[in-house]
Amino acid sequence: MCLIKNKSKYQGEVGRNWERILFLIVFIFYLGLFLFTSSDPFFGDAKSTISRLAYPAFESNFRIWLYPQGIDPGHPVIIPLIHAFLWKIFGAHLWISHLFTFCFTLLALVFASRIDKYYQSKGWFLLLVAINPLFVSLAASLNSHIILVACFLGFHFFHTKGKLIGQIICLVGLLLTHNQGMLIAVVLLIAHFITERNAKQTIKMTLAFIPWGIWLFIHHHETGWFLIPPEYAEFRGIGTLPTLIKNAAIIAWRLADFGLFAIILLSIFYIIKNRSKTMIYITLIALGIAGSVWLSVKFSIAHRYLIFAHLILTLPASLLLIKQTNRIKYLVVVLLLSGSFWYYPGKQLSDANIQFRHYFNIYKTIQSQPILGKHTLYSTPPNESKSTITHLSKDTQWLDINSLSEVKDLSTIHKIMQGNVCGPLSKEIKDLILNWDYISIKSGPAWVNIYSKSPMNAVLKEKFPKRKATWLEEKMKDLKKQYK
Repeated sequence: MCLIKNKSKYQGEVGRNWERILFLIVFIFYLGLFLFTSSDPFFGDAKSTISRLAYPAFESNFRIWLYPQGIDPGHPVIIPLIHAFLWKIFGAHLWISHLFTFCFTLLALVFASRIDKYYQSKGWFLLLVAINPLFVSLAASLNSHIILVACFLGFHFFHTKGKLIGQIICLVGLLLTHNQGMLIAVVLLIAHFITERNAKQTIKMTLAFIPWGIWLFIHHHETGWFLIPPEYAEFRGIGTLPTLIKNAAIIAWRLADFGLFAIILLSIFYIIKNRSKTMIYITLIALGIAGSVWLSVKFSIAHRYLIFAHLILTLPASLLLIKQTNRIKYLVVVLLLSGSFWYYPGKQLSDANIQFRHYFNIYKTIQSQPILGKHTLYSTPPNESKSTITHLSKDTQWLDINSLSEVKDLSTIHKIMQGNVCGPLSKEIKDLILNWDYISIKSGPAWVNIYSKSPMNAVLKEKFPKRKATWLEEKMKDLKKQYK
């Protein structure tokens, strides 16, 4: 009997040591990722949600505290203003904003570790969260969704402990970070009420909506609208029946993409076999997240909108995985690790996984080569930005990329950038550049064509030859057009 107790105690100690070692490994990896990406500029939606307000606020000593008119996405302004405040204290450096992001990455991992310990998933929940390609991408970029992730995991941790104040604080964080946080908060409250049947506690949780309500009142007073800006009306809200059908298929694909189908399948198998209150709670949250995205976004459904469904489903997936053979465990790990490097020819390269970082190499190449001469470069979202918005610098060494949509006289344009890291060109622009000369610049799966109204330099044309689309890429483009 004594031997059995000693063996159990020994196994428990080994398990705790393994979990500590795993957290240390994960911490070192993400610390290295922070150091490696700390000079990366703002990119994609990070510009529209953070730096387009943060830099003007910084420059104006906070006289500007709302997003510029016409490009206000409607999100709460607290996160951009925190970035601006940190720049005022430590200087407007990209590493400051990356450090801010790293702090919330670390917080999310701490919550994941605590959840892992509570459910006794032997480190698998933490590991699967840490190697989730969407999580890796969020940790590597400047964005507000990593804050949502930390608050989401924090809410679930405090839920397991029954700590009401902690849950309310996390709900406030969700609501004041990003508009999707409001949808997530509503889903969490509904799931909590259905599974716990505690109306009094659920009502107390709604106190988290008071700061958000105050923000909405202030925002409406200043802009005349609450949540959805007039300019975004065609992108947000409930779509038509064909749009809803198409978006349901897109959401299903987003949930399975980048090897994440392993998480989905494992979680489904576990939930079917274990229909406990906790699993019902998890299922309600996952379906609620997917459903809220389905009903609120008409176009451009990003992978990161659904990471919360992946995260909550990672718990049943990890509980099932600990009972599987090593071969299956290795397969799941390899699938998720590989997801950070997946790319589909013919598809726009987004910030869903870390492949988007190849664009920064292209940016540096354009900046360092005599490609533009005295001409200005024009492009489409997500790349049309001044260097103050991307690199936080007025230094002329940084490249400004102007917006094609703001040009009134097309005859003044001499250089245009188009590629799989840029939005689509209008028919008018395509007709304009039909006979223009161009060169192609590539880095990994990312590529751009630089079109020139005048003939390109022969040396540049030899150094950056014209890129030809592969057969698979053309087929993917045709398929995308067919179902667009």
